[in-house]
Amino acid sequence: MGTFSLPQVGYSNSNICRGSNYSDSGGLTDLSQSLLMQSEVGPTDWIFLLALSVLVVLGLISFYGLLRFRAWAPRFTLWSSAATWVVACFSPPLVLSGLGNATSALGFALFGAVLALPYYAPEVREMFWPSKSED
Repeated sequence: MGTFSLPQVGYSNSNICRGSNYSDSGGLTDLSQSLLMQSEVGPTDWIFLLALSVLVVLGLISFYGLLRFRAWAPRFTLWSSAATWVVACFSPPLVLSGLGNATSALGFALFGAVLALPYYAPEVREMFWPSKSED
């Protein structure tokens, strides 16, 4: 259909740096394939993937404990959330839409409320840490 010129990016050995024209008839597919082939996965990427995998397992354990009202669950969830925060500090930048950002903020606020309930609501505290009845 039409052609367009790409801006110069930083790869000196590719057509991208020269600002070549790509047509709509498969040129963009070739461009995306060349960009994928040039990116390498480094050791820090594997470390980050391992850390995220551990955090997913910790999150599932926390979720199970909170749903089953286990006594260890609120403290475990708090510490796994702190570990998630530390790993998130080293995550790559993310681009979110307004809706995605609002949904994320709402999710964080609701998670904080769920985590605070066992500590501040007497009825919920009783579910996690039943009082010993003196018979």
